[in-house]
Amino acid sequence: MNLYYYLNEQGQQCGPVQAAELSSLGVKDSTLVWTNGMSNWMPANQVPELAPYLAQPQPPVQPEPPVQPEPPAQPSYGAGYPSQDETAINPYGNQNSNPYNTPYGGPAYAGGPGSQQPPMPNNYLALAILSTIFCCLPTGIYAIVRANKVGSLYRAGDYEGAEKASKDAKTWSIISAVLGLIATIILVAANIFYHSQSHKDYNDDFYSDVDSYFSDDPATTEETSDYDYSDYNSSSQDDDSDMAVLRIAVESVKSGLPEYVGDGITLTDCVLTKEGLIYIAECDEDEIDIDLLNQMKSTFRDVMKEELLSEAESDPDYREVMDMCKKLHLGIGYKYVGASSGKSCTIMIPYTQL
Repeated sequence: MNLYYYLNEQGQQCGPVQAAELSSLGVKDSTLVWTNGMSNWMPANQVPELAPYLAQPQPPVQPEPPVQPEPPAQPSYGAGYPSQDETAINPYGNQNSNPYNTPYGGPAYAGGPGSQQPPMPNNYLALAILSTIFCCLPTGIYAIVRANKVGSLYRAGDYEGAEKASKDAKTWSIISAVLGLIATIILVAANIFYHSQSHKDYNDDFYSDVDSYFSDDPATTEETSDYDYSDYNSSSQDDDSDMAVLRIAVESVKSGLPEYVGDGITLTDCVLTKEGLIYIAECDEDEIDIDLLNQMKSTFRDVMKEELLSEAESDPDYREVMDMCKKLHLGIGYKYVGASSGKSCTIMIPYTQL
């Protein structure tokens, strides 16, 4: 139910109060009242909502009898009713029941809900709440605080303050939305960069010694090589020659990559490491389960060994590469990398089994 303001007999603005309290506060039919939604001040008896709460109307004043030499006694009005003389007195001291001598709703009341005060500004509370939840918490909270101020300032008659609070709520809600959008763009960009770097460097742990193998500087190669050739039957010069040929073979393989070999596997690189010759295979994880490969390494190693030996029997060039790896104590293996997750599984065939 609406709260009402009313003008007392001194013309002072009172309230707001519940409609049921008006009668006890001396509000009569002719008392000017106002509530939110009314465009002007109106007499209480013209507001339908107040009809049940107003005091019962006064009985009509009996006309004065004609003047007689000996006028009859005044009629009795009953207990509780004013006399004819009393009802003739205007409580405001003049002939107009409107204390402002103007039509109802006269001039606006400064600081109150007068007819000249514009409607309450939009508080943008919904926008402030959404920007807080989905965008930026600190600025969104401030927008909510300013939005809540609009109603209280307006009801207190401070329209300029309410309008400023409305503008602040809208401005800070927009700022929150913009900050949230910028943060989202930064997070997406960082995520894309992170995954691109992860995909690029997924085999870094196997490349730590690649530079030593592919160095054009013999001195650098000699200093960084971890191979002990004392166990070989051939001379050191022959070993260096085999390593050079193996490097050429690796470069030749790399020139033909990437190559799709079927079953969701694409060969993307071929490198020499301390462990041996390793083929990098990117896997479609809808077809290849990297976790399963890791769980069944020994089984897949046996299958891979049979495939390598079978290929060596049909391809003399591959047999020669395998023999060079065996002579240099280098194994041959595959590193399977999930295309989407970046998970990996490395399966090596040691040189003793080639």
